[in-house]
Amino acid sequence: QRRVRASRLDLDLYRFLGQLLGMAIRSEISLPLDWPSLIWKPLVGLSPSREDLDVIDFRLSKYLNDIINPPVEHNINDSETFEGVYPDLKFCVNSDAVSYTH
Repeated sequence: QRRVRASRLDLDLYRFLGQLLGMAIRSEISLPLDWPSLIWKPLVGLSPSREDLDVIDFRLSKYLNDIINPPVEHNINDSETFEGVYPDLKFCVNSDAVSYTH
């Protein structure tokens, strides 16, 4: 399981949301939290799916799908061809010890 370190601002925002929800519950006020499944599924311990991403950003979901399962006409069989098809694709890997950007 992947662990993500939250920033101080993230923690403050989570705390504020918790306080807001707590006040609503104590006051018996129903809050219409119409969150997309990409947000609420992890909060209840479920894994989001590609379909959940489709609802938020269909273009990003299609782009990711094309990278994972490239169309046959792209004929991607090595890293040079991949970089030719996706020249603007950048990625960053962060860990405690190393930060690498390509």
